[in-house]
Amino acid sequence: MWKENKEDKLIEQLAAFTFEEKNIEISLNKFSRFGERVIFIDVEKNETLNKLQKQLVRHVKQMLNLFNQDEDLRGFHPHITVAFRDLKKELFAKAWQIYKEKDFKAAFNCESFALLKHDGKRWNVYKKFPLHV
Repeated sequence: MWKENKEDKLIEQLAAFTFEEKNIEISLNKFSRFGERVIFIDVEKNETLNKLQKQLVRHVKQMLNLFNQDEDLRGFHPHITVAFRDLKKELFAKAWQIYKEKDFKAAFNCESFALLKHDGKRWNVYKKFPLHV
């Protein structure tokens, strides 16, 4: 959790970040799940997206001196959440029976990344930053 009084510094460093690609092709493929609470659309493996994530984390750590921060042990798993807190545990099995059989494929060009902020109920886009050279 980032303290609100430091948001300006974080936003400044995110805005200063540069990446060699102006856009990234994102391919979505099938529904999947985390445990018995989260249903999501999976993002296909993408080396450019992985490179963006690693470079962005490195940039923010260096510029904001965050070297003592714990690493997220879950790793980077890009996805689009379909159901989480709005899906009661007892309904998960029913929902998963439907979604695990559904076919889903889509693709789009990603030209920016976003800083999300939680409002107590959900994550919202707080600020967008273009990918630029």
